[in-house]
Order: sequence, then structure tokens, then C-alpha cells
Amino acid sequence: MYDPAILVNNAGLSRGERRTAELAGLTIEETLIVNHLAPYLLTYELLGTLRRANDPRVVVTASGVHSRATDPLADPQ
Repeated sequence: MYDPAILVNNAGLSRGERRTAELAGLTIEETLIVNHLAPYLLTYELLGTLRRANDPRVVVTASGVHSRATDPLADPQ
């Protein structure tokens, strides 16, 4: 069986309006789920496979969408 040596997390979501979703009984903003929690969970679930590979790598991509962000301390949600 082939064990992958690289995982590329390339998910991203940017919405004009804030949307929430239910996750594990909590109401969480969709962008937090897609951009942070989902790649973390996928990486965590594949750690065993990655550790068995020779020279494993995890690559996380980003974009310039962060430049549209407002002060996070003004609205912690």
C-alpha cells in the first residue's frame, strides 16, 4: 500500500456575510470551520499515515483575503 509523503491543505472560504453552522453542539462561524478547524482535523487524522512515510510534509496555503479583515478584538465572533 502506498503511504503519501505529502499533505496539501488548500481549502479556503471568504464570504461577504457572516454565516454560522452547528458543529459538535456549538454554533461556529463557517469561515473558522473551513479555513482552520477542517485542515487541522484532516492533518490530525492523517498523522499516522504521514509518520510512516519517508520525509513526510504538510503544506498549508494561504491567500491575500486577510487584507479585508477588520480588527478581530472589536468583534471576537
